Amino acid sequence: MDKFPNNKYWLNQIIKKLGVDGEVKNYQVRYKFIKNSEKLKYLVVKVKFVGFSVKMKIYN
Repeated sequence: MDKFPNNKYWLNQIIKKLGVDGEVKNYQVRYKFIKNSEKLKYLVVKVKFVGFSVKMKIYN
């Protein structure tokens, strides 16, 4: 992956995958790289909706 999509892209992917229409209170995206490299190992997306939260790990 030369250029990462922005964090809003990952938020929209999670919402589309879940198929929910709830209001998003907060979200966070964290990237984990392979040690001593610029290759992405995985990323973690945490999304807080009103009433529940979701945490997803997406592997490269």
